[in-house]
Amino acid sequence: WGKLGVIAGARYELTDLNIDATKQDTSVANTNPARYQPYHRALDYNNWMPGVHLRYAAYDALVFRAAWTNTLARPSAPSMTPNLSVDPINLTISGGNPDLHAVKSRNFDVSAEYYLSSVGIASIGAFTKSIDGPIYESETPIDFDAGSGTQRFTYSTFLNAGRATLQGIELSYQQQL
Repeated sequence: WGKLGVIAGARYELTDLNIDATKQDTSVANTNPARYQPYHRALDYNNWMPGVHLRYAAYDALVFRAAWTNTLARPSAPSMTPNLSVDPINLTISGGNPDLHAVKSRNFDVSAEYYLSSVGIASIGAFTKSIDGPIYESETPIDFDAGSGTQRFTYSTFLNAGRATLQGIELSYQQQL
């Protein structure tokens, strides 16, 4: 539309996750094969992620942009793996969390770009992001017996937090030397 450009759309993503592992039942004697049992965790979710991008060229050297987007970031596989790693030397236990959910974000960005005649650009931008379920590493002290008596260990895993907001300003200057 002349100086105004618009791109709008939506992306749909379906996630179907199946995790299979073996868990250890500590209430059964060490010599009993029934001590090891299958573990299965299934997660599925779907997301619509609409977005709109606007570009307005006030004149050749000055461009304004705005965008409203929705994004999704899935947890990494190691952070979801249902396993435990015990380090009796450093008194630490670490493991994944198969109940982690994807991080969702609603974003709004605006910017102004000025293109220099000497093959360069100066720009300023601002953004705000509303994030649901950011993933963080949690550490909890627990009592654990790794074979030499009960000791205080630090247990590390990954969890989803509630909500977070991220806002900022970006400044940029580039030119050919």
